[in-house]
Amino acid sequence: MASNPASVTASDRLTFTVFLAVAFHGILIFGVSFAPELQRAAPHTLEVTLAQHRSDSEPEEADFIAQSNQEGSGDQADKQELTTTDRQILPTVNWKTCSSRRKPPASAGSGSASNW
Repeated sequence: MASNPASVTASDRLTFTVFLAVAFHGILIFGVSFAPELQRAAPHTLEVTLAQHRSDSEPEEADFIAQSNQEGSGDQADKQELTTTDRQILPTVNWKTCSSRRKPPASAGSGSASNW
C-alpha cells in the first residue's frame, strides 16, 4: 500500500478557512453599497383659511378657500394671506380625572345609577 502524500494538516485547514472568511467579507463589503435616497417632488398642498365670521352672500371670485363664505371683511386692496405672530395656548388635560363614564350626582339617591 502506498502512503497518502497529500495529507491535509490543521494549518492547511486554518489557512483555507481564513481565506474563505476574508473573501466572503470582501464580497460583502465591496458588493453592498448604500446611496442617499433620491429627492422626490413635494406633494401638492392645499392651503385653507379658517373663517371667523360667516356671510350669507357668496363672493363672486374667492381669493382663498375657507369652510364658510366670508365677504366684505378686511380693508386691504390687494389680497394677503392671513398671518399671526401669536401662538395658540392649548389647554392641558388631566387624564387621571377625565373619564368617559358619567358619574351620577350625589342627590341621585341610594346608589342607584340606572337612570344615568
